[in-house]
Amino acid sequence: MTGASFSSPRPDPNIAQRKAADPTGSVWVSASAGSGKTKVLTDRVLALLLTGSAPEKILCITFTKAAASEMANRLNARLGAWARMDDETLAKEIAAILDRPPSPQEERRARRLFALVLDAPGGLKIQTIHSFCQSLLGRFPIEANTPPHFDVMDERTAAELMQVARDRVLNQGMDDPDLGKALGVISQYVQEDQFNTLLQRISSERSRLAMLIGDGEEPLFDAVARIYAAVGADPALGEDDVVAAACEDGAFDKAGLASAFQVLRDLGTPKNDGAAAARIERWINADAAGRQAILDDYRLAYFTSGGDPRANLAGKKVREQRPDIELLLDRERERLVEIDAAVARQVTAACSAALLTLGTAILAQYQRAKDLRAKLDYDDLILRARDLLRGSLVANPSWVMFKLDGGIDHILVDEAQDTSREQWEVISGLADDFFSGEGQGLENRTIFVVGDVKQSIYSFQRADPDAFDTMRDYFQARIQAAGERFGRVPMEVSFRSTEAVLAAVDATFADDRAKIGLVPPDGTVTHYAHRAGVPGLVELWPVVEKVDGEVPEHWSAPVAVQSDVPPVARLAQGLAEKIAGWIGKEYLPSKGRTVRAGDILVLVRRRTEFVDRLIRELKQRGVTVAGVDRLTLSKHIAVMDLLALGQFLLLPEDDLTLATVLKGPFIGFDDDDLFRLAHDRGKQSLWRRLEAAQKSEGKVDGRMKAAWDWLSGLLAAVDYHPPYELYAHILTQPCPAPVPSHAAVAEFAPMSGRRALISRLGVEAEDPVDEFLSLTLSFDLRRVPSLQGFLHWFAAGEAEIKRDLESGENDALRLMTVHGAKGLQAPIVILPDTVRKPAGGGANVSFYWVDDAVSRAGADASPVFLWPPAKRFEEDRCKTAREAAEWKADQEYRRLLYVAMTRAEDRLYICGYSTEKAIKEGCWYDLVRNGLNGLPGIAEVPFDAGEDWSGDALRLSMGAANEDVGSETAEGAVVTAAAQTSADLTDIPVPDWLFAEPAVEPTPPNPVAPSRPDVEDPPVRSPLADGKGPDGGVLGDEDRFKRGLLIHSLLQFLPDQPAGRRRELALSYLSRPAHGLTEAGRDRMVEEVMAVMDHPDFAAIFGPGSRAEAPIVGVLERASGIDVVSGQIDRLLVTENEVLVVDYKTLRPAPADSRQIPLAYRRQLAGYKGLLQKVFPGKTVKCALLWTDIPSLMPVDDDLITL
Repeated sequence: MTGASFSSPRPDPNIAQRKAADPTGSVWVSASAGSGKTKVLTDRVLALLLTGSAPEKILCITFTKAAASEMANRLNARLGAWARMDDETLAKEIAAILDRPPSPQEERRARRLFALVLDAPGGLKIQTIHSFCQSLLGRFPIEANTPPHFDVMDERTAAELMQVARDRVLNQGMDDPDLGKALGVISQYVQEDQFNTLLQRISSERSRLAMLIGDGEEPLFDAVARIYAAVGADPALGEDDVVAAACEDGAFDKAGLASAFQVLRDLGTPKNDGAAAARIERWINADAAGRQAILDDYRLAYFTSGGDPRANLAGKKVREQRPDIELLLDRERERLVEIDAAVARQVTAACSAALLTLGTAILAQYQRAKDLRAKLDYDDLILRARDLLRGSLVANPSWVMFKLDGGIDHILVDEAQDTSREQWEVISGLADDFFSGEGQGLENRTIFVVGDVKQSIYSFQRADPDAFDTMRDYFQARIQAAGERFGRVPMEVSFRSTEAVLAAVDATFADDRAKIGLVPPDGTVTHYAHRAGVPGLVELWPVVEKVDGEVPEHWSAPVAVQSDVPPVARLAQGLAEKIAGWIGKEYLPSKGRTVRAGDILVLVRRRTEFVDRLIRELKQRGVTVAGVDRLTLSKHIAVMDLLALGQFLLLPEDDLTLATVLKGPFIGFDDDDLFRLAHDRGKQSLWRRLEAAQKSEGKVDGRMKAAWDWLSGLLAAVDYHPPYELYAHILTQPCPAPVPSHAAVAEFAPMSGRRALISRLGVEAEDPVDEFLSLTLSFDLRRVPSLQGFLHWFAAGEAEIKRDLESGENDALRLMTVHGAKGLQAPIVILPDTVRKPAGGGANVSFYWVDDAVSRAGADASPVFLWPPAKRFEEDRCKTAREAAEWKADQEYRRLLYVAMTRAEDRLYICGYSTEKAIKEGCWYDLVRNGLNGLPGIAEVPFDAGEDWSGDALRLSMGAANEDVGSETAEGAVVTAAAQTSADLTDIPVPDWLFAEPAVEPTPPNPVAPSRPDVEDPPVRSPLADGKGPDGGVLGDEDRFKRGLLIHSLLQFLPDQPAGRRRELALSYLSRPAHGLTEAGRDRMVEEVMAVMDHPDFAAIFGPGSRAEAPIVGVLERASGIDVVSGQIDRLLVTENEVLVVDYKTLRPAPADSRQIPLAYRRQLAGYKGLLQKVFPGKTVKCALLWTDIPSLMPVDDDLITL
């Protein structure tokens, strides 16, 4: 073990943090994982503010919006606390930041900083690099050659514009010979999806392409000439020309080959030498055109089918008797190798020129499309800001720099290891004047950079880890040349992880092969644990391997269940079982409690089928899962249901789509319903069959009619509403979905579309549905709204939503990619995706930048652009460039492992699955295993996680009372902790209040709801008992529960409607199929409700000015004492002289007269009346009860209402 966790003394982290926060000089910080870089950034800004820097002159550049928000929140919280902090505490906090006692002026300034930041123009500038560039271009649009009203496109809109540009250029190729030729060359080697990938990569490199093309008289011609010159190809020749020349009689030793094939035939073996002789003979006897046709077959005499040179070109007897024949054949093979190289040069040059021609045309068309719309993409923000700052867009950039010099004095850069070279050019353009020219004379201008090369994992966003050291050396030279201070500060003390985790990290990357890409060849990966002595655990579990089953017969009847479960499934099952066994049972010492789901973070390298399998297995075991961090919207089942409904509305005769909708959450047919509808219908469409079924359907089940009515209503509206309004209506209005059996009584009303989706699919459907609605609104605002256009637009792109899983506060297990977990942490981290390695080489979609004579001669000249369409066409330069790219990708693969391991606070578990016999060398599992094997204190322990997953595991356990933390039970741990706690408390004196009598409860006591007074409620009638209806008949489909609820609903919303429409609206509401009312029952219920509302004594309470569900709270003096009453009056009307109160009673047997009203109800009315008399003194309070079971309105006399 070479790391610092075991032997080296831990450095004081406060010293490093104070050096980094020193505001008097520029600092470059290398901060390892968990070393507190966010705190250092915050302290640095506070130190600058305390020492007199204006808030508006500080620029903080972060990598993500979340990081910017977190930093801003931390600063505002500290400044807000300073404004109201006592003097002594404030002085201590300032001294900790400045590393010296504060002056009185600094203390006074600290208290004013919160207000200064709020009042500063623009406030503190804490932004992402893209946000800063956007504000810069908005400030200098004319100088940046940018429309003042420009808008920034999201990635989806940019992809759509690129698609439009591509289609236009492809159409132009039919008339433009140069474009047509280029398209013909490219189409020979790539498919459509690969072509789109190539265009995306070209777009991301358009800055370098512009440099390559330049601005000469014929820039594209000159760039193409450079490509051909770089690879040594002839622009006048093509692949066929090279092959044709190689097949001419004078291009090879025809006579020598003639003698060779005769010797091979006469002396050699029939199988090998005879086959080679036959191929050579056919080659010799063919003419030039024939040789071109059989060239691939002829090559097999010298090369294997895989393209490798044959070990022996002739048999042993031939080599011994005629060694000259083997030499002759070897020369011919070398000639074929040179032919391949010449072909590769020609093809690479031709394809590179074609791609450059086509790509340049598409990018130009893309730029025109953006200009017409005044749009910029994210790359435009960086490139235009860079060009603005270095003077490429204006003849004299001094005005821009003058204005900026007056606005920025300090630059702070976070996550600098993930900054691209173009972004560094923006930063250097801002900071160069700090240390040169007139800007150099200004007092105390600094740059502060914090990052960690070991955590650079975003190469797909063009992050350049090498630039971190390059730019450090660049700024150090400039700053020191200007006579200013520059410091390098390493931060290696981790506040996050335990000693065990850090020891495993250091051991893993101690090997020379493993550390490449993380530290220099002579450097070491070293961490120090701030949490020394805290229990920690690292375990490497055995790999789940493929189990060899019996070889089946050539054919056997599929009647037996195959027991061979794939390794990925067995790992998901075993891991889910492990996790479920931890939660609520395994003790977590650092938290002082058992493990919760939110303590666990599962990290994978990529989202594969394992992720879906693990989520499914965890949910089956009752483990709460937060889901994945990124979700493709079109693949979520809730969105698929919405899309299917939209597709049906466009084509109702599509039977499969309609069947999907009928079985979906909005309607909820089961298999029997669908079979009954679809069976034996001949050629009749399912839609027409539904129409016929709803007409002939019986009265018991109205679902067919409900489905028909709902879908027909949507069909009638689809042509008149834009997509957003249509889908908003679907989600907010009632649908025919059946109410779940577990629903409460109050949920008998029809469910909205959103509730139906969530009821079927769970609350995790909310985010995708909300995002889907946002997309419909975005489409309506930017395009001609139509449902067909929206569905086509949605299908053309892949909308992806990023879910916020940045904390475990929701107590749900998080499952994320390592990229998504950057900056996060968890007590328990599991790495299950450790055996697979990324595939090398991006065949036929990778291009490379290589130096040529022009780029080597001029510092401002771009390298040349080369694209080999396949690996066999790689010439030497491309092969070297590809190997270098694969080496860089391998380095990032190891850095990704570092980031994954350092997310763990207390425990780290490493496992994996493999479909191969041997684990690949250099994979994550191999690297960790090699590192742990060399550690002192490592133990080999038995591991058993069920069938087909067992073996020996490696365990590293460190920290107090953690000898067997991996298998410790919750009960034992809790008992041990309790015993320890008891021992610690034996010497503490017992306080007097422990055995004293409790104080008298204060008056008034907690509120008492009038609906739950101290008198017991009367018994209710059994819902299963037979009952007579108001007309003496037996209650049928309008059962008492539903009847009471419906009457209550009518009495709630009808009073707010015009008196002339109340009857009509009531009939419409009760006619909904979901209520299941007969026509007679519906009409009778309407008449009863209208009779109540027209009651001569209480008609006013159901008219204008009355209130429903009126809350009331107050204090009442009863005979039993003082009560605080809190309730809600169902209906209330306050007039000039009186107050009318009506309370609804549901599901009670109504008394015959007011004298039979139960005491509990009368006491409740007494509470209302007593409070209202206090609120409205001098007014008469009249009370009544409305029995919704009948319904009947019963006034209650004053002598019956008593407190």
